[in-house]
Amino acid sequence: MKSRAEEEADAIIASQSDGEIHERFPGPQTIQEKRKMFREMLTSPLYKRLARHSDNEKIANEFLTYESLKIMMPPLPLMDAHKVMQPFLNQTFDQVGDKEGFQRHITDHFKANPTFVDKDWVENTGLRLAMGSPYQVYSNYIGDVLEITPGDNTIFDFMKAYFVRIADALSATKQYIKLEYIVGEVCRVAQSLPIDQERAKFNFPTTFDRVLLSNIPDYTGGPLFVSLYIMPLLKRDVSHSSVKFNVLLNCSKFKDYTDYAKTYTLLPTLESHKSFLGVSHQLGSVYEEDPRWAPLKLPLSTPLLATQDEVISWLTQIFFFFVLPLPEGSQTSMRIDLPLNLLSFMELIKRLVLMGYPAHWFSTLLATLLTGKITTHARPPPVYKAASKTQMSIKPFLPELEFAVAIYQPLLPFSITSPTLPLLSNFKKYKVTAGIIMHGSMQASCLGLIFSPYPSPTQLAQSLRDILNKDPQCYLISTIEWSSDYYEAVFWFNSTLMDELKKKEWRVSLVRTDNWMVSFKSKLLTKARELENMA
Repeated sequence: MKSRAEEEADAIIASQSDGEIHERFPGPQTIQEKRKMFREMLTSPLYKRLARHSDNEKIANEFLTYESLKIMMPPLPLMDAHKVMQPFLNQTFDQVGDKEGFQRHITDHFKANPTFVDKDWVENTGLRLAMGSPYQVYSNYIGDVLEITPGDNTIFDFMKAYFVRIADALSATKQYIKLEYIVGEVCRVAQSLPIDQERAKFNFPTTFDRVLLSNIPDYTGGPLFVSLYIMPLLKRDVSHSSVKFNVLLNCSKFKDYTDYAKTYTLLPTLESHKSFLGVSHQLGSVYEEDPRWAPLKLPLSTPLLATQDEVISWLTQIFFFFVLPLPEGSQTSMRIDLPLNLLSFMELIKRLVLMGYPAHWFSTLLATLLTGKITTHARPPPVYKAASKTQMSIKPFLPELEFAVAIYQPLLPFSITSPTLPLLSNFKKYKVTAGIIMHGSMQASCLGLIFSPYPSPTQLAQSLRDILNKDPQCYLISTIEWSSDYYEAVFWFNSTLMDELKKKEWRVSLVRTDNWMVSFKSKLLTKARELENMA
């Protein structure tokens, strides 16, 4: 038995001639296919919601026009300024006489939204449905926030009342609102907020009740970035503190929200984030709005703390994860950005101590790593963990680790005893300019430098995962500042080691750390220019 909505839809469709249907749905489909599309549209929950709340059904009819033609008409009071569009209101584009004038007017006065629809894609697939209909957003407010009035002829008329109320609310609370623009790298900015003395002059906050990030974590390291750099900005003495962020970049790469979080944190469950990162997942999923995380009170209570073996094993996996990120195709349209480096590894150790874990666990781990070798179950991704322990050589990453430890030493609540750790004053900043850029687009978040005695280190770079149980002749630096304007990489390096490598005529190449492709021809390290030192 048909529902009432289906009977009403069939009656409307039956009243339309084939010509009228073709006008409403221009495209290659058959008349039967177009009538089916029309029926699905009329029986959709969105249309029924619009029609139910509209006294004159003008907005509901406007929705049908949008669904078939993908054009948002201006509000009726503005139509006098757009008379060239009048013939189009009740005709298809093929019936418009002055097509050139109409197109010129649209180009000059209207803005197309390429996110909603791509003309070629629509024509090739035969589909007429655009992504993200504005009527879906609009319908969410009907009855809950605003009511349609008899004077509402278009979606603009209805939404105008909503935005006027928003503007009035903002105006009434303007003494409580501060607007601040900060340009810079997000991790660096987040770390500077609590200690920036200049902010006090303008009475800007250094801690926050809520932080809304949109989908920034898609590009900066997901929940791991949020835990290390954003959670410390939240107020600790209020129960409602939280961080909200969406997943928009590559949703289909994740099976569910647990898989999404695990991709960035290597933790098996959402619940385990409490013990290893001191954060709690409150609600939300990959495809639903409002994923929200909250900080736990630190230090953690004893029942929440993990064992030493669990923490050190996971932390070692994170070390390999930072220096050898997940392999990604160079041209994939849904890439997972993993830009965090060994400075973030030190930030993670600092957070674990604040969470209540014994400091000597981490001083022992760092002292072991600084020897250039470690015996562990941990493996580089995508394996992460093996059944048996193996001695792994991490000498390729030792110069970067030494710099990270040296610069973080004053910030750590423990000292690190290592006879090989250089003094901070031994590090100098260098700059190297790339030659011919190869292998497609440059992804600044996954670029690194590889130092080796070989003219072409391509094979060496691509086999790093396989040779960690050997003693490879190379060093890799992922903590670099890359200028896409000048093709320049700036980095810090042990000056004593740099002088030795220059004498041995070692070379430097820019590599992508996601697929280990060399991105410019190698240059002699003698071309690296010294900029400044830590003294």
